[in-house]
Parts: sequence; C-alpha cells; structure tokens
Amino acid sequence: AITEYTEKIFDIDFSIPPDTAKPKPVVVKDTTPDDGFKTIWKLQEKAKKYARLYGNISAEGLNFRVQIAAYKKPKNYKYTHLKGLGKVERMKLADGITRMTIGGDFKTIGKAYEHMKKVIAAGQTDAFVTAIYKGKRVYLDELVKMGIFKK
Repeated sequence: AITEYTEKIFDIDFSIPPDTAKPKPVVVKDTTPDDGFKTIWKLQEKAKKYARLYGNISAEGLNFRVQIAAYKKPKNYKYTHLKGLGKVERMKLADGITRMTIGGDFKTIGKAYEHMKKVIAAGQTDAFVTAIYKGKRVYLDELVKMGIFKK
C-alpha cells in the first residue's frame, strides 16, 4: 500500500553532445622552415620536419601513406570532398579501429608530405603521414631509432 505520494521533478538534458571522436587541434609552434604550409597538429609538424630532413630517403619494405580518418564504424565516414586525390583504402588493425588512407603508397616521406598538404587543402584538416615498414605500422620517430632515417 502506498502511504505517501511525493512528486519529483527531474531536469534531464536530452541535447546531443558534441562529437568527441574528433579531437580538437593541438596548436603547435611551427619550428620547421616555412614552405608555405602551416601545421596545426603535432603529427603534421613531424611530417613536415621529417620531410625536410629525410625527404628523399627510401628503404626496402618502407611505404608512407596519408591517413584521413580512423573509425570503429568506417561506413559513417564520408569523403566526397577528397574526390580526385586518389583511392581511399581501409586498413583494420588489431585494436579494432579501421584507418583510412588516401593516395596509395609513397616511397618517400617527402612525396607523402606533399600529398598530405593537398588533402588538407581539400578540407581534411586532420590528415597526417603514417609509415608502414615491412607490413607493420610504425611511428616516424621509430624510423630514426631504427637507423632508416639518417643523414
């Protein structure tokens, strides 16, 4: 039996939160000599730096790609604004996240960096260069530690 009735008012916010999947840019001080391209992401700054230092170095089994997106559900990503910049390829890694790259493989970081600038100019402002060495994704810093990037 109900002996007491108490009315409660709840203030529930049903608004849709902003998309948290896409991080806000981390503005970095551009320390690489000016080539007319201003970086806004740390990964873009690294690509610029390594392209300047090691732009024409190539190695057996080493390819560079321009990454444009990373999603658990890649079918949600639309890339019509990148039409004409090359084929979009998907690569699902062990973490379950599918990375999307555009333009295929580049033998040098210099060529990949130049393509990255075109992709960014087309509106994909968070694009960056990634490296694949002997089938494994590696950080650009690792290429220096491994002795592949050397002067």
